[in-house]
Amino acid sequence: MRNRVSAALTAAIYVLVLSSCGGDKGATSVPPDQAAYNAGVAAYNSQSYAGAAAAFQSLIVDYPSSNRIDNAHYYLGKSLYHLNDLTGAIAEFDFVLQNFPLSSLVDNSMLWKGKSLQRQGNIEMSAGNLAVAALKFADARALYQQVISLYPASTLIPDCTYQLGLTDYDEKRYADSLPLFQSVFTNYPNSTVADGALYYLARSTHELAQAATPGYSFAQARTAYAAMMTSFPLSTWTDNAQYQIGRTYYDELNYAAAIVEFNKVLSNHAIATAVDEAQYYLARSIHALAQAGTPGYSYAQARTAYGLIAANYPASIFVDNAAYHVALTYHDATQCTLELAAMQAFVTAYPASAFLATAAADISDLTLAVPVTHLTCV
Repeated sequence: MRNRVSAALTAAIYVLVLSSCGGDKGATSVPPDQAAYNAGVAAYNSQSYAGAAAAFQSLIVDYPSSNRIDNAHYYLGKSLYHLNDLTGAIAEFDFVLQNFPLSSLVDNSMLWKGKSLQRQGNIEMSAGNLAVAALKFADARALYQQVISLYPASTLIPDCTYQLGLTDYDEKRYADSLPLFQSVFTNYPNSTVADGALYYLARSTHELAQAATPGYSFAQARTAYAAMMTSFPLSTWTDNAQYQIGRTYYDELNYAAAIVEFNKVLSNHAIATAVDEAQYYLARSIHALAQAGTPGYSYAQARTAYGLIAANYPASIFVDNAAYHVALTYHDATQCTLELAAMQAFVTAYPASAFLATAAADISDLTLAVPVTHLTCV
């Protein structure tokens, strides 16, 4: 059954069609297929992707001879992409490529089909289907290369180069991704993907430093993150870059410096996507300094910081991690009674946590007549 257009879109189409039928003699005539197309584009631009998809589907069915059919299929594909119907999106982009080879949207369709395949590749990789993921990434990469080779004057060259870098990044081929991201930032500094390219250049450097790859350091990653923030202060990646600077210090065990950077995220980017992570790793940094006996840092401070995860970010994926680490602060202080209570509260509250087995083993140990790993309990 064909999807029905939303009431708002129906009204918009009606007004536009009415003007073409003499409803307003002073208005410019708009053909009904153009009116339907305009309504779909308006919905898409307002991020009403379900409404846009319905509008473009109606246009395709009701006006099959419209000179906007290629555009309608293309925008339907993009709408489905945003609705996470990647298979449906690919079918629409393929329709444009197969039936409208001279359309001005061929390069666009190649790019978005590639992005759809790339997202499928990431889904397969997350599911552990690495061979299938590799094929998806290879197909996406081929489409980006085609745009670059066949349409050298296309305005999409920066986007395709950026997506090529992301396919390498997604497949953890960080060294291969670096020159692609550098090319975007160097050759297309005013493109819409230049900030993302510099951010992922820093991320790739960061990953290589974590792997102790010769020639790459955390300091280099920090420099790249800082350059991204300086070059694109209004970028949506700025808060992530600030958080990742903190992570470079955390990853090289410089916890005091990490705390400074995580606090910058909490102070300056309160609605950042990584704000809960910043709070969690701030707590982990305090915890590590308390373990080392560093003056000015205590387990109590770490517990307070961990507690703010559940209090301020209850939907965070770090809530159970934080609760488990609260119990660990008592373990590290050999406060067995408090540790046991915290571990029992943890397993009750988070029965699906990845830390459940470890916590259960600790509870078993703590309830033995003579604790095995807590010989100096207080």
